[in-house]
Amino acid sequence: MAGAVCERLGDPDGTVRHFATALAELDADSDDRPDVEFRLGVALHSRFPAGGPPGDVDEAIRLFRGVLTVADPGGWPRLMAATHLARCLADRFTAAGARPT
Repeated sequence: MAGAVCERLGDPDGTVRHFATALAELDADSDDRPDVEFRLGVALHSRFPAGGPPGDVDEAIRLFRGVLTVADPGGWPRLMAATHLARCLADRFTAAGARPT
């Protein structure tokens, strides 16, 4: 709930802190872990184009790849993770000074 409030208030740093803390409190085999990893990835990625730390997008890419390894093929969580992963890769590519063709 606090993460959603931070998102609505436009507090990207608070959102990242919230989901990073939640992820740290979960066991590696928790059923909630992929959802929290996804939400943290979204928060990190949203902070990156707004001048967030350069490592944000790399961490988001790592998190989305992790979600893809456990999400059911064809399900919406997998599709959403793949979409966000693609956007992160494109943003990282552009930030490095390359222009997509």
